[in-house]
Amino acid sequence: MVIEVVRGLGLGGAESLLLSRLEYEAANKTSRTARVINTHSPENYLQSRVAATGVVIDDLETGSRWSAAVRLWRVAREFEVDESVVVHSPWPAAVLKLRRAFGMLPSRLVEVAHSTSYALPTRVLGRLLNRYADLCIAVSPEVADSVTTIGFRQKRVILAGVDRGRMRQWIVANPHAVSTFRRELGMDDSAPLVVSVGNLYEDKRHKLLLESVASLPEKVHVVIVGEGPARDALERQIDEMGMSSRVHLLGRRADAWQWMAVADVVAHPSAREGLPIALTEARVVGVPTVAFDVGGVSSVLDESAGSKLLPSDKPQSFGPALADAIRRAPAAGDVFGNRASVPSTWDVGRYADDFYHHVQH
Repeated sequence: MVIEVVRGLGLGGAESLLLSRLEYEAANKTSRTARVINTHSPENYLQSRVAATGVVIDDLETGSRWSAAVRLWRVAREFEVDESVVVHSPWPAAVLKLRRAFGMLPSRLVEVAHSTSYALPTRVLGRLLNRYADLCIAVSPEVADSVTTIGFRQKRVILAGVDRGRMRQWIVANPHAVSTFRRELGMDDSAPLVVSVGNLYEDKRHKLLLESVASLPEKVHVVIVGEGPARDALERQIDEMGMSSRVHLLGRRADAWQWMAVADVVAHPSAREGLPIALTEARVVGVPTVAFDVGGVSSVLDESAGSKLLPSDKPQSFGPALADAIRRAPAAGDVFGNRASVPSTWDVGRYADDFYHHVQH
């Protein structure tokens, strides 16, 4: 049996990737994960969808990191030798690695590393405890080579996958989505639409995106899908720049990839990444993307037609690159019917099989 431990079930990349895999497993009646332990109750946006896959959700019912650590320590007493425990966040992983250090965790322990950078206290914990995990799964080669995975005895890179088949079904079933989504924003069908998907944190650099939008023609609209602590600052910036009529903060949206599917261009100005699931979805859908060469972004955008990979140390290049991508991109209405029609290596079936093969062996 596989048990997976997460720090919340919000709409971050790790949680979205987990949900995609569990929904694929449920649809194919394989269901190799039996239980998900949520160590951060306030983040529960995806909880009902995870539960709908048939997986048991064990909510530790706390928003405190320290309380979650104590409760996870106690829950781990139940883990058996024939179980594999997969942890998707470094803090709960540290709790379980500490139990292993004291000889109190019989289960196979796997940590998934999603980022190339952690805060200093987290890196120090990793240096001390990583050797007690049986395996580290890195989501990209860049993560595997970063400071966040130092000290693990064994590492494997397993690239993410998304459910192209489900995407294609939605596109075929919604031939007028380009017009429908634009009408929700109050924009013309022919107006260019730029979409950015990512939680609203400082290092996602949505401020840079807004600065770039100011130099674009007024008919260009921008959608930002995500939520987070930077929202208030972004709303103030939008008002101060007089762009409230064409920049839209949509908050959290399930299946945010649908907004990318109706876009002309995807913008991803993030300064730090592991392997961004949003860009993986954009790649599979076939939308031109502008992003910086950080983390695993180059792995995703390699040979992606119409996309632009920018040097991470040149933020000033983002605006001109975005403007050029918009000029060159085919109108979404002309190509929407072909979105997600090309087979891809970024496939959820391949990802799920690779993941469970290494987790259970």
